[in-house]
Amino acid sequence: MNFKLRLHYTHPWNLPKRHAFDLQETLSCRVKEVPLSNPPHTVGGVDVRYQGDCARAAVVVLSFPHLTPAEEATAECPVKQPYIPGMLSFRELPAILEALKRLSHLPDVLICDGHVLAHPRRLGMASH
Repeated sequence: MNFKLRLHYTHPWNLPKRHAFDLQETLSCRVKEVPLSNPPHTVGGVDVRYQGDCARAAVVVLSFPHLTPAEEATAECPVKQPYIPGMLSFRELPAILEALKRLSHLPDVLICDGHVLAHPRRLGMASH
């Protein structure tokens, strides 16, 4: 592994609903929309599927603009939260972060199946 995934903010993932909502509102103030400083050279895509009480995340990194596969990683984690609308990040991000840690390099851009600001508390999974 050539890098260490640095989390700017860590917190428990199995929070009670009210605490999770409060945390989303607090963290939403930290989301910044800024243009890329350079054109991307790699693009990653991530998604999660469930099997019983296990979340399985996969990330695939492609070169850009040729879209040649460069790297992939998977991870699985126990699901610690039930499905609650607006709280998908608390179910899926532990597995996604684990998969990202297994890459040798983070992609320049990461595409995920989740909201950014179009979220009741303006902190969807993609921005969380």
